[in-house]
Amino acid sequence: MNREKTPGHGAAIPCMPKHETPGFRLAEHSPDYLSDAELLSLLLKGYAGSERSLQIAREVIADCGGISNLAEMTHAELARFSGIGECGAEAIQGALALARRLQRGDPIDKPVMGSPQSVAKYMLSVIGHLRQEEFHALLLSAKNRLIKDCMITRGLVNSAPIHAREVFRPAIQECCSRIILAHNHPSGDPEPSPQDISTTNTLIDAGKIIGIEVLDHIIIGKPSPGSPFWCSLLENGFFK
Repeated sequence: MNREKTPGHGAAIPCMPKHETPGFRLAEHSPDYLSDAELLSLLLKGYAGSERSLQIAREVIADCGGISNLAEMTHAELARFSGIGECGAEAIQGALALARRLQRGDPIDKPVMGSPQSVAKYMLSVIGHLRQEEFHALLLSAKNRLIKDCMITRGLVNSAPIHAREVFRPAIQECCSRIILAHNHPSGDPEPSPQDISTTNTLIDAGKIIGIEVLDHIIIGKPSPGSPFWCSLLENGFFK
């Protein structure tokens, strides 16, 4: 998006009856009664007014190709919409971050990473929406309860080596004896690359030396009908 977005391209904004406004409908019913655009407009109401915010919300959702793609828009892309600006972009990104935290669960009640599926579900909410790769180490208790989720690197994982000292330092600091590795493929294909496999086995060997077990490495892609959005290197026989 190289140009500033203007809602309705200059069209007049009709006067909306009070009983049709998203705020009134929310108060009278519940959030479940509101459309995606109406929910988004509530975040923008303080910056653009009730009626204009709904028009802006509809344009934003249309521009990004649906509400599911909203999380992939950058702060700069959101701020370019006339009527959103820096403050509106901050409100949208803050709400999306809260939603992801709610999806992951209460941090006080850390989830148990008892299966590749549970790890994949958790990591999808953490890195599944990102446009660039992130490599994480999940520090686990003896009963596989998450102690800490550590982001190790951000960027192209295949473009630079993942150093064992960076991966295992947080585990040593937390006195953790087992970890799970995870990273995302923004392309959407969770199939491991030769570099993914090589890096994984290098880290497994390093972990054996210092007494920290690497239980699995989960790669997160994009959900799509008929194909899995994640790959477990352990289950698929890539652990040596």
